[in-house]
Amino acid sequence: MGVIGPIVTAVCFIIWVGGLVAGTIALRHSKKEGRSGVFGRAMIGMIMDLLIMSGIICAIILDSKGYKSEPLPPALARKMAAADVNRHLADLDARARRMAEKGKGQNALVAGAVTNILHRYNTAMGEFYSSAKPLTKGHLLDMAEVEEPDEIERRQDLVRIHMAATRELMDFYQTFEKNYREELLRRGVPMSSVAEYVQILRTNLNAKYPWLEEAWHARLEWGTNELAALDLLKTNWEKWEYDADLKKVLFEDKDQLTEYNHLVHEIDRASRRMQAAATNVERAVINPL
Repeated sequence: MGVIGPIVTAVCFIIWVGGLVAGTIALRHSKKEGRSGVFGRAMIGMIMDLLIMSGIICAIILDSKGYKSEPLPPALARKMAAADVNRHLADLDARARRMAEKGKGQNALVAGAVTNILHRYNTAMGEFYSSAKPLTKGHLLDMAEVEEPDEIERRQDLVRIHMAATRELMDFYQTFEKNYREELLRRGVPMSSVAEYVQILRTNLNAKYPWLEEAWHARLEWGTNELAALDLLKTNWEKWEYDADLKKVLFEDKDQLTEYNHLVHEIDRASRRMQAAATNVERAVINPL
């Protein structure tokens, strides 16, 4: 299982929204506000575009390092080792804030709203990334070096933390339209403009990104089954053994083995759902509108 699907989905979502706000609205109002208005929104969109590149790169890092056996090319490995998503998110947040401070008129109001939303996203995405990173150090169900039940419990804790971070990111997505509308109104953007901006957002979101919630639900399904499989191993400690040659767990009890194999199957199924979401993300990046 890799984490490419949810991470790329998340970064593509916020970049798409940023591009939508910075591009579509700017074009609609370019005659009214002049080139400065177009420039201001375009700059915010450009800043957000940086996020999608770093997000995709780091998603591939996590996927490759954690769940593929083949080693990475040395040059790529060095670049990956230097990657720091949290630092990059903080840098983007600071740059977006500077853009909002320098904007004028409605440009500044819209930029301020987008900046605040981006700040919330950075927090949720940073926690998601931080919680995903420990999961890339090895397969959770690899019992080759597990010598005590406490190690299984530690792995369960990692999954629980990651599931909580996933729910936070999912909540950000589900409440985005509401929060964006409230931010615009709070900053004094005219109601007519707010209605137009939100309608553009809703139309494109519903048409092009129906797989977003699928990605989060698949992630949570994966976590639920990982926890169940780990719990089965923990509660039946010393009633199973790890076969190093077959690289799999063998239970003494046939019913327990059947249950364990079923959970592994469900984990794999959830992983395939996430991979399908990643494919949709890639298509959306190529054809965003």
